[in-house]
Amino acid sequence: MVGQALARTSPRGPANLPARTREPPRQARRTSPRGPANLPARTREPPRRRTPAGPAFEERAVSRASGYRPVVPSYRSTPWILILGGLFGLLAAFQLTLEKFAIVADPDYSPACDINPVLACGSVIITEQAEAFGFPNPIIGLISFAVVITMGVLLLARVELPRWIWLGLNAGALFGFGFVIWLIVQSLYVIGALCPWCMVAWAATIPVFWQVTADNAAAGRLSGNSGPGAIAQTVASLRWVLIGATFLVILALIFIRWMDFWLGA
Repeated sequence: MVGQALARTSPRGPANLPARTREPPRQARRTSPRGPANLPARTREPPRRRTPAGPAFEERAVSRASGYRPVVPSYRSTPWILILGGLFGLLAAFQLTLEKFAIVADPDYSPACDINPVLACGSVIITEQAEAFGFPNPIIGLISFAVVITMGVLLLARVELPRWIWLGLNAGALFGFGFVIWLIVQSLYVIGALCPWCMVAWAATIPVFWQVTADNAAAGRLSGNSGPGAIAQTVASLRWVLIGATFLVILALIFIRWMDFWLGA
């Protein structure tokens, strides 16, 4: 009954056809968020990343566009100089505050830092220069050096600081540096005595000022440009020279002012 037999068929084609002529099964194309799975890897659409929003991200985007990086300081030594300078300065301001209270309570009190006629805290604390703004100068040191320590700790922890905070820190350091120069002139040529704890505060303020200024100059924060200018590069590269030169000038002035006393003449 070959003529009456019906040819058997299947979804793949007639069963009596050769294997090579059979139509291969059609497979459904699998799709994924990145694109069809059977496309080459280069043509697949990459996954879209979620873009963060908020003031912090916008500030970082502007910072990258301008070339300014507020995340870390320009020098690794900046946080340590701020912390150490702030600690020594805070200690000096605290000791001067205690000595001031003791002198106010007892006019005959002799401070422990009265070493000789030249190095004498008592001779300086009772002067008008010790209250330049109507209140004891150490109060300024207690506040200022506490801020300096806080800034150093934040930088050491790699906390992101915007440009205006760096400039504010530089402005405060500049004021402190100028105030120190004024106090040095007054001590040498008006009062005629040196306060040891005051000198500790001077020694803490000088490197803080030059280091912060050099850091801002190297990062281009002073000019707001993507890079520092010629003057800023010079200040940044010579920061240690400037710190050492400042100390040498002060020591030379002190030696010349009381040369006879130091030489025992």
